[in-house]
Amino acid sequence: MSQHEWVQVTTQSKLPKAGPLPVYPKGVAVLLVRQGDELHAIANRCPHMACSLEAGRLDGGVITCPCHDWSFHVRTGEMIGAPEVRLDTFTVKVEGDDVYVRLPGA
Repeated sequence: MSQHEWVQVTTQSKLPKAGPLPVYPKGVAVLLVRQGDELHAIANRCPHMACSLEAGRLDGGVITCPCHDWSFHVRTGEMIGAPEVRLDTFTVKVEGDDVYVRLPGA
């Protein structure tokens, strides 16, 4: 059975109103994305060629890789048009002003 670890990654006051925020809890490249009142955390690397998604185009709940135009749902990590390809997603929680991401552990 795997354990998970909650890691504090930022504060709500540092989150942009629009656009993604890259964070690196324990060296893991994670991209926080606000979608309305929801906050999502996805891998900050495209599965195609590991391009960083932080410079990608965010349109509603979809982020598009700046390198080769692969697009992903920020809520589920699924690729548009090929749901079998996906980004890793991470559970997010907010306690007070602190924002936490749950990382898989050993």
